[in-house]
Amino acid sequence: MTYAVLETIPNPPLSLTPTTTVFSGTVKLGRQGISYAMRGEPAQEFGFFVPDAPPLDAAAGPPTIWAEAYLMHLMVTNNRQEIGVERVSAGYLPDPRGGTARWLHCGGLVHAPFPLRLGYRVTVTAAPATTSEGGTAAG
Repeated sequence: MTYAVLETIPNPPLSLTPTTTVFSGTVKLGRQGISYAMRGEPAQEFGFFVPDAPPLDAAAGPPTIWAEAYLMHLMVTNNRQEIGVERVSAGYLPDPRGGTARWLHCGGLVHAPFPLRLGYRVTVTAAPATTSEGGTAAG
């Protein structure tokens, strides 16, 4: 079962350089409907489009992306199940509503028998701009 995104709270984007931006914030995940977590069940997928991230320019080359997620808040009382997040990655995916734009998406796997809050940070470095002669604009 895929975890549903119950809430996202973005921080303001942080521009480190003219080509590198960090998108961060928190996301609350939970299961939809009635469900029961069983001890030993495998990690389940989660994913969300990163708020405040602009679409990828159609003419731009593929950017370098680094994604991180970590547990922010969780309340456990006598629970002997795995809890955590792993295999976090990010990339630009087509808009599920249609159109040609590609939007920044972050996802991974999570172990949790109940809703939890994750912190996320996605660093995007734009590909060097190319000139009409095929070289890079910088050199």
